[in-house]
Amino acid sequence: TPKSGPPALRPGLYLSYGVTKTGSTLAFELVRAILELAGADQSRLPDGAVTPGHNINFFAGSVSDQIPAALDAAAGRGGLVAVKTHGRPESGARAAARRGRLIGHVVFRDPRDIVLSMLDAGARAREAGARAFSEIVTLDDALRALERQVSRMNAWLELPGMMPLLYDRFAFDLPRSVRQLAGQLGVETDPDAVIALVQTRFTQRNKAVPSRHEQEMDPADQRRVMERFGDVYARFRDLALAAEAGFAGGAEAA
Repeated sequence: TPKSGPPALRPGLYLSYGVTKTGSTLAFELVRAILELAGADQSRLPDGAVTPGHNINFFAGSVSDQIPAALDAAAGRGGLVAVKTHGRPESGARAAARRGRLIGHVVFRDPRDIVLSMLDAGARAREAGARAFSEIVTLDDALRALERQVSRMNAWLELPGMMPLLYDRFAFDLPRSVRQLAGQLGVETDPDAVIALVQTRFTQRNKAVPSRHEQEMDPADQRRVMERFGDVYARFRDLALAAEAGFAGGAEAA
């Protein structure tokens, strides 16, 4: 694997993992736009390398066996290819990360807001007759779903090269977020150009309100969520703020 030049322009994969309803589509589109503007082809990889039936590069289910085919298909693209996923990293992803062929980010947000967004998505799905999220009817349903996703999130955080992104921070200061992602990728970019490109794309925007639980969730329900996930959120927030400060310090030093 070539080691010269910035990470963005080395062949490999950029895995955009997010717990559902954490702004992960926005995070994926930000990094995809940065890579495009840096000259790395982000067009869709062929079926087999990525999951059929999606307009973007997407891995459904566990992320493992498809990694070699995706790496082969991405070779010669002019740099990293961004792939979105909600799945768990298994042996193929872990091996690629250890070899430096896979980097990425991990997205999370206040679990009380995740639960509210899941409940919104469940209500919309049932109204539309859609399958995804239709099983999320009650707070308990959302808590069980979030438990499974936190396990996947922690597995991604264990890999080298995966940067934690906190929705409460990155979604509401996009210029800073673009600079941080560009710093991870080792390229200079124009935040305004990146944001303009992202605004032409579908980002799964729901309410896009920070700390919405303060106005929309019963205090007793807030306590239930945080009794279960408060420590997870605190740890992730500490990791994300440290990563943010590290890239900010690097930019100032440069």
